[in-house]
Amino acid sequence: MESEKIRNAMKEALEIINDSEIVLEDDLKQIAFEVILRKLLEDTEDDKKYKPPIKQIVQKPSKKSDESIQKSDYADEILNQNMKRIIQDLRRTKYPLVKKLEGSKDLAFYILKIVKDDLDIDGLTSSQIVEILTKKFNLEKDIPTADAITKALKRATEYVELVPLKTSFGRGGKTIKAMIAPAGEDYIDKILEELREDE
Repeated sequence: MESEKIRNAMKEALEIINDSEIVLEDDLKQIAFEVILRKLLEDTEDDKKYKPPIKQIVQKPSKKSDESIQKSDYADEILNQNMKRIIQDLRRTKYPLVKKLEGSKDLAFYILKIVKDDLDIDGLTSSQIVEILTKKFNLEKDIPTADAITKALKRATEYVELVPLKTSFGRGGKTIKAMIAPAGEDYIDKILEELREDE
């Protein structure tokens, strides 16, 4: 009985996400699923007075300040504007070494450094990094997932600063923006120098 309840809640959570008018990045979909599932499972047989409809679950957060979240109405607009600039203005031919790098960490560091140096954009989400690798640099194989990049960045906090961002999903929905630190720039510069010497 309990397992059937969980299966039904999972199915309903997926339907809520798919029916929502808000477009979510892959990493946010996972967060959305977990939040909605938790809310649905809280709805017990003895307490039917709270059955959260789609508009209650998938909506913009309140504008209350949160010291742990970057202060802006919603980060989505800024993130989208930055991506449009990157796709339009970044010249991939300046960076042939992108295709010679291996591993989530090295690729992420280099992309973070490129957009910071070229476009003065300090920080990207993991999903944005993947989008740049695929859409801008046309990588076709061995492309890390957003989840793999996030895990690599979380293991390398001496090289990057991770900042929670408030998004338009849910109440207090968050995603993480990574900003490369000086130590991270030094690290990737050494890797790039080794690749140039091998050419």
